Amino acid sequence: MSDRVANQIIEDRNAENIKNPSLGWMIGFLFIVSFIGLFSVVPLRKIMIIDYKLTYPSGTATAHLINSFHTPEGAKLAKKQVRALGKFFSFSFLWGFFQWFFTAGDDCGFRNFPTFGIKALQNTAKKGDWYSADLEPKSLHGLQGYKVFIAIAMILGDGAYNFLMVLGRTIFSLIHQHRKDDARLSFANDSSVSFDDQTRIKLFLKDQIPVWLAALGYIALATISTVTVPHIFSPLKWYHVLVLYIFAPILAFCNAYGAGLTDWSLVTNYGKLAIFTIGAWAGANHGGVLAGLAASGVMMNIVSTASDLMQDFKTGYLTLASPRSMFISQVMGTAMGCVISPCVFWIFFKAFKNVGVIGSEYPAPNALVFRNMAILGVEGLSHLPKNCLKLCAGFFAAAILINALRDLSGKKVARFIPLPMAMAIPFYIGSYFAIDMFIGTVILFVWERLDLVNARAFSPAVASGMICGDGIWTLPASILALAGGFGNYLLGMSESIANQTGETRNSSNIKNPSLAWIIGFLFLVSFVGIFSVLPLRKIMILKYKLTYPSGTATAHLINNFHTPKGVKLAKKQVMALAKSFSFSFIWSFFQWFYTAGGNCGFRSFPVLGLKAFKNSFYFDFSATYIGVGMICPHIVNISMLVGSIISWGLMWPLIDAKKGDWYSADLDPQSLRGLQGYKVFIGIAMILGDGLYNFLRVFGPAIFNFIRRCQKVSSTRRSFADNNPSRVSSSISFDDARRTRIFLKDQIPVWLAALGYITLAVVSCIAVPQIFSSLKWYHVLVLYIFAPVLAFCNAYGVGLTDFSLFTNYGLLAIFTIGAWAGANNGGVLAGLAACGVTMNVIATASDLMQDFKTGYLTLASPRSMFVSQVIGTAMGCVISPCVFWIFVKAFKGVGEVGSEYPAPYALAFRNIAILGVEGLSQLPQNCLKLCAGFFAAAILINAARDMLGKKAARFIPLPMAMAVPFYVGAYIGIDVFIGTAIMYVWGKVDKAKARAYGPAVASGMICGDGLWTLPASILALAGLRPPICMKFLSRETNARVDQFIAT
Repeated sequence: MSDRVANQIIEDRNAENIKNPSLGWMIGFLFIVSFIGLFSVVPLRKIMIIDYKLTYPSGTATAHLINSFHTPEGAKLAKKQVRALGKFFSFSFLWGFFQWFFTAGDDCGFRNFPTFGIKALQNTAKKGDWYSADLEPKSLHGLQGYKVFIAIAMILGDGAYNFLMVLGRTIFSLIHQHRKDDARLSFANDSSVSFDDQTRIKLFLKDQIPVWLAALGYIALATISTVTVPHIFSPLKWYHVLVLYIFAPILAFCNAYGAGLTDWSLVTNYGKLAIFTIGAWAGANHGGVLAGLAASGVMMNIVSTASDLMQDFKTGYLTLASPRSMFISQVMGTAMGCVISPCVFWIFFKAFKNVGVIGSEYPAPNALVFRNMAILGVEGLSHLPKNCLKLCAGFFAAAILINALRDLSGKKVARFIPLPMAMAIPFYIGSYFAIDMFIGTVILFVWERLDLVNARAFSPAVASGMICGDGIWTLPASILALAGGFGNYLLGMSESIANQTGETRNSSNIKNPSLAWIIGFLFLVSFVGIFSVLPLRKIMILKYKLTYPSGTATAHLINNFHTPKGVKLAKKQVMALAKSFSFSFIWSFFQWFYTAGGNCGFRSFPVLGLKAFKNSFYFDFSATYIGVGMICPHIVNISMLVGSIISWGLMWPLIDAKKGDWYSADLDPQSLRGLQGYKVFIGIAMILGDGLYNFLRVFGPAIFNFIRRCQKVSSTRRSFADNNPSRVSSSISFDDARRTRIFLKDQIPVWLAALGYITLAVVSCIAVPQIFSSLKWYHVLVLYIFAPVLAFCNAYGVGLTDFSLFTNYGLLAIFTIGAWAGANNGGVLAGLAACGVTMNVIATASDLMQDFKTGYLTLASPRSMFVSQVIGTAMGCVISPCVFWIFVKAFKGVGEVGSEYPAPYALAFRNIAILGVEGLSQLPQNCLKLCAGFFAAAILINAARDMLGKKAARFIPLPMAMAVPFYVGAYIGIDVFIGTAIMYVWGKVDKAKARAYGPAVASGMICGDGLWTLPASILALAGLRPPICMKFLSRETNARVDQFIAT
């Protein structure tokens, strides 16, 4: 649609036919049209999956991959299937990697191997007779026109026939359901159906998605779309959109049916059909080109989401997942896609000049092809090549006749009559596709002849491994296609940041970001943290009963998607969560309007007065922190308030009064040589004291448990967090007892965690110094020796307060390693690299523990949570650097002061590293003494809590929780205290309801406020700024402002 593509085509310039990309209208358009496809085929899911038994190969492969992560320990066959899947997944991935080396140009590599000779590709006998010989290969005036429209005709013939057959069955089923309530299970008890399939069918039919809901959803969304889409594309009229939605369900069914048979989704073909029909209808003089392209977008979104949903239903059917939860997941995924995809496209569009221009790095040839089709489309179907429409009519009729013949001939004869839908795919895609699939069917046929039992048992696993392995290769292939940087400490290493610090230039202290080494570095250091706290999961979750508020909130959100129908309390909890979620999201949206500048809005509301506000004593109206306060125990919240009073109420004002004596009065507020140094390092000292005490307290039982496991196999299920179901304390509720059993069922051996940690640490010690020459192997070794202790401290703190202070531990690494390396030996770069190692290890460890808490509350396997974390970490090691790199390319001057994105943390981290090479002795006066005092105090307070018993310990604050406000601010203590006050009062008024609904309400508040960050980021990227700054001034300041404005 863009001006950039239109300029490359010889067409009459018409402003009505051009619409340049913009983040706002793209997101709006996708939200309007993408959800309709989900409702278009929902009523047909039972017929497609159960009656027609369509395979949906990608959905089946995904299901096998998921099922392989949940293999029962005693099932030997399942274990063998997992191994088979793993082998062929690896083979397929490596084969894709090997092929990549031979694809340096167009039509290169094994994918264009001329097995049957080069002449087999040249079947163009009627060129020059039926169509011009001088046409472009992709022109619809030539051979391409036959390929596209004959294939469409055949698919439509097959789809229309089956759609009418299905419609009849659906109407009959609806009538039958009204007559008899249990009709939906009538065919599920067929004796020929296996026990596993019967179980799947019953579960698949259990959570019905009512037909009326699907119809109502489709009509409502279609009405909204018919009204709003013409406002985005003025040449596309409301009646055009209405016609598209009338025919969309048939086309969506055709594509979903075809995807179920062949795994090919031919959405672009249906888009081209929409281009031709709507473009010709609108006319060349009324913006027909733009109308056709917009209609194509509408149609492709509907058709593609419909087939994607059916693939998900197949996956859910095979994995015994609730269809309702699969539908909700698809809705959420679609919503995310409506935001993420345009954002990534827009950043990419801004990052690379001349995207879509022929001869540029990214010419976007399909954009040019689609616009040419739209130009042809406004002339109508009559401009297709000679005899094309006659052939289309013939193949359309043939598809109907072949289907009718298959139904009339009976099953025995029908086995030898081909399927028109499957026949049509190679018409457009190419014959190579049919050859590939035929080879697959020959392999399976021969295997079944040789060993029928093994073929049936392992063929799905082998096929799934090959599909998933080849599919996942596309991710690294895309990364290799990009190539060239990242975040606070990494950006802090760059030359552009170094130029802003005024430091002495030293090339050993500079390393400019590039995609290759950043991804390699993240892969080396990010997985170590996962293994560092693995042996302590039982202690953290079961013995200490740490809350992990974000993990708990996520668990409540997940559990509410799987509410049993008959449980009234669960339904009320869902409603409570939904209300608080909606309130929290809307409240965050409302607050956004008043944040046009620094210290603006409700988050800077001086509730306790302006003087208290300067010392961060204020209420910031954060639904997240109130929710955290509602979930965390009272002692944690009160401890944070006590910490706020001690630090911001007493210590920092007293130390600030020593400005000019203990430290220079001319320092930057963020300088660690001043007040900020006290805030950071006293907080770290207190956290380390608390963490070290609890680590040593845990370490003894952990070693004892490990020795017992080695001595006696039967004791593997007994520890101080007792695995034995018969020994679960009677004081534990039934739900908690069940959670504990499942949590302890899939053990992750301690030896595996130790071996994984040591192996990755050794690899990292060797490889990381190759990336950062100033960071020596012994520096990395020391980091990994102390990393488990620091990871435990942070994970323990997160469990108590939900605050991950991994940046503080990173600062500690900057100081220690930077000073050790020295200023003349690249100490600045070594410190920043050490910071990166430490932060990655500690952050992933606390994230894993949050996930374990979520898994514990949702009855998920800890082993599957661990594998999911590994997969997510691997994805993050690739996706995050790529997104950042595109962002850096898109916006000029990222990291430079005064630019749109100055990256202040990168500059701050580098300044800290420059200070760090001089050592801890450069900290302000008495800072180290105070650190030692608070470190000792944390240990003594913990010892006192343990020695005085539970009754007295309830009134002694937790040092870990007290330390959080030292660095973050006193407002945190106020927010969580309000949360705990709400729960306390609620408990006094109605204890039963407080216990039942408190966690749900708190979870909704946390999730709603958290979700707002996504649209807030989108608004910022789109350049939309809040319109109002609500700021509070003293009476004197306000008078001076009024006087200034008046003059």
